Amino acid sequence: MEALRIWLVLAVLCNFCERIMPCGLSTHIEIAHRGLEFFSQQDGQVDYRKLILAHQDAYQAGTVYPDAFYPVICQSGLFHSVSEDTHWSPFLNTSIHYIRKNYPQPWEEATEKLVAFLFGIASHMVADVSWHSLGIEQGFLRAMAAIDFHGSYSQAHSTGDFGGDVLSQYELDFDYLKASWYVPVKDLLSIYEDYYGKEVITENAIVECTYLQLLDLYAEIIAAAKLYPIYANKSPFLVDKFYDYFLGGVDDMAFSSNNIFQLTSWMLNYGTSGCFIPENPLFIRCEDEQRNFPMFKESRTQHQKKIASGVAKSVEKNISYTERGVYLKVPNWTMVMSFESKHE
Repeated sequence: MEALRIWLVLAVLCNFCERIMPCGLSTHIEIAHRGLEFFSQQDGQVDYRKLILAHQDAYQAGTVYPDAFYPVICQSGLFHSVSEDTHWSPFLNTSIHYIRKNYPQPWEEATEKLVAFLFGIASHMVADVSWHSLGIEQGFLRAMAAIDFHGSYSQAHSTGDFGGDVLSQYELDFDYLKASWYVPVKDLLSIYEDYYGKEVITENAIVECTYLQLLDLYAEIIAAAKLYPIYANKSPFLVDKFYDYFLGGVDDMAFSSNNIFQLTSWMLNYGTSGCFIPENPLFIRCEDEQRNFPMFKESRTQHQKKIASGVAKSVEKNISYTERGVYLKVPNWTMVMSFESKHE
């Protein structure tokens, strides 16, 4: 019976991640985890590394949040464009201005969690640029397409996003994952209103779609590693170069995360007036380090298929509201299955 449940999760997971979910959940969390390891800022009143370590529930939620509204399973894909905008520098810029305007230091706990969540988003932004080859040449998926898929980026994209998670769950230790997330939903609504100049998304959409991400992550924990032979056969390049490829490998993306952490902490402390902030977050520079970089912006979901699902309506939800945010926790049966899968 237990084997049947696991294979059912496998079937659902494959359907989600190769057809309707962007995935990359485990990979993004691991990149941010590595990026934080050697992060330290040299000035300012706030120890940002200590802050992030103290609020891992918000930080880990932030590392995957930008993809929350892409899939059709999330509110029928109505807020797809919100996800796209959340990936780029103007959103980071707006968020920093919002925090500096509304929450002067020293910060209370809810603001610290918002800041940790924003650092997670920043990691996601720069990781996606080199993974998806957005405005650069020779990113990971482009190279993977050339070597394993006869130049087909769409095939490499669908295989690589979820295949990276399969590889991560097969080879890495994710004991540091939090069983619950914190999402600063009230602040996000205000940031989006500042960004667009009007209300564009609902509180319910943010809560529901981030909760689906949390469930999807634990589905990966339960079952993704069992798919390793399939994805290893699909792409030997993915297996060989996933961690150390020079532009979009996990270690390179962790380095980019460390760099954007330095910049984000500087901007939170001193503002953005001394910074060059193009659309592409990989090319942000502060303290007069302005350079000539391409102003190229490309959607990362151009090859995504549109397939709806009613799963969201049938999932038991464990959600607790606070004044400015929500805590999301996976159902108990998910925790039991993830523990059993690790100790098989």
